[in-house]
This record gives sequence, structure tokens and C-alpha cells, in this order.
Amino acid sequence: MSAGWLRTLRVGAWLLVFGLLVPAQRAQGQEQRRPFYQLFSQKKKKEKPVPPPEQLFDKAMSYYQGRETWFRRALPFRHHRRTGELRSWAVRHNYPKAIKLFQDLVTHYPYSRYTPLAELRIADCKFAMEDWEEAAVGYEDFIKFHPVHPEIAYATFRLGQCHYHQRLKYPRDQTETIAALTQFQIAQTRYPASPYAAEAAPLAQDCLKRLARHEMYVGDFYFHQKQYWASAMRYAVIPESYPEAGFTDQALFQEARSYDRLQRSPEAVERYQRVVDQFPQSHYAPGARSRLQALQVSP
Repeated sequence: MSAGWLRTLRVGAWLLVFGLLVPAQRAQGQEQRRPFYQLFSQKKKKEKPVPPPEQLFDKAMSYYQGRETWFRRALPFRHHRRTGELRSWAVRHNYPKAIKLFQDLVTHYPYSRYTPLAELRIADCKFAMEDWEEAAVGYEDFIKFHPVHPEIAYATFRLGQCHYHQRLKYPRDQTETIAALTQFQIAQTRYPASPYAAEAAPLAQDCLKRLARHEMYVGDFYFHQKQYWASAMRYAVIPESYPEAGFTDQALFQEARSYDRLQRSPEAVERYQRVVDQFPQSHYAPGARSRLQALQVSP
């Protein structure tokens, strides 16, 4: 046998031995070889100790409040001309990171003095991210579990804003508008000395106008459908519930027309007379006077 054949047999024998030993080693439970790119990625990371609550809260607040980047710092007009504060586009926030750190604080230090504020800031982060539903849940939980906290007026106002941002147009369902109005009224009545009471006033007025306009829309729908009893009931809600919304004269006039179509002259005359007496400069006053004259009643 030649030397070449002997060399080939020797190499084949070594390959056979190697092929039998490697599966045996794997069968004995030894760790399998990993690819080179996994040698560093799959290393077990050492768990870092949780920092104290003060440090955790401060770090989370830094992400929540944001910071100026070098690019934004170079831009002109980044400060508001009147107030001198940084504009919103001049600061970069990291709300997801802030939420994670605040949640770690709540989880690891449930009895810390920073925990209520952390729960409130989680809701604030979701509010800033325009996640109105989740933010509303956070504010509701804060109000429920911390009713005497110094930030309770702020949480009430923010809860009203969450519902306010979810309101629909006046022809549609106004459940969110009613919820927003309720919270704004609570902020005004329970916390009148709070600065949020003044901020809630115009928003509450806007909610009242939207609700009154919704009632007018429904009343007009019934009136055009010749369902005059239903329209009269809808119009009657506006002077009673929303007298400051600016639709009282129109509602009274339309309510009088509904009773007029029903041939209920006493009720129609009473509403026409209220329009003439209470709103003499109104757009509906001339029509009310003419109908009073037609019903042989002196205005």
C-alpha cells in the first residue's frame, strides 16, 4: 500500500473519531458552541442596584422636563418674546424613559414621599403624549388614592382637560363634554383659590356652549320632523340648564313656535313674551312681537 493511501486512511480515522466524540460530549449536557457574534451579546448582565428614591425621581424628572440639544440651542428665537420661556420645539423630552423611571420608583418604593408625585407625573407624561384615556385613568387614580395631596387641584383640572380633548362635535354624543364640565366645575367650586380655577373658567364656558348647541341641534331635528312635543322639551332644557350659554333667546323662541304649532296658545304666548321682555334687542324679538300681535296679545 502506498504512502498516499496510508495518509488518507489516517485522516479518515481521525475524522471518524472526532465525529463520534463531539455528539457524545453534547449528549452529556455540555454547553454547545455558540457563534462568535453571540459570545458577547448573550452574556448575562449584572443586575444594577436600584438607586435611592430621590435620585430616581430626579433622573426621571430630567427626562420629563426635557433638555436643550446643541442643535436647538443654536437656533434663534427659541425663547418666547414675552415670557422669556423656552418654546416647546426648543426642548427635547423623553416621556417613555421618564414613565419607566417613575414606574420603577412606584414599584420599588411604594411608601416613599416621592411615590404620589411619581404617579402624577406618569399621568402627565401620557397627557403630553396625547394619550388622553390613559392619562385620565392616572389622574382618576391619583384623585381617588390621594384626596388631600397638595396637587389635587392640578389633577382635577388635568382630568377635565383629558375629557375636554376627547369631546366630539355638537351633533354627536356629548358624554365627554359633560365629564369635562363636571371636573372644571369641581376645580372652580372646591379650589377657588387655586390658579387652575381661573384656567378652568373659559373651558367650562365652552363646554356649556357646546352642550347648549347640542340641545338646540336635537330640538331643531325634532321640530323639522314635526315632533313638536319632543322639540319643546329639548328647547326648554337650555334656559333652565344653560342660561349663560348665549342660546336662551333662540331656545325660547323655538319653544314658543313648537307650542304654537301644537295650538297651545297660553304656553306659546308666555315664551314669546319672555323673548320680548328679556331680549328686546335680540334677532328673534321682532318675530315674537308679530306672533303676539297675531295671537291678539299686546306686547
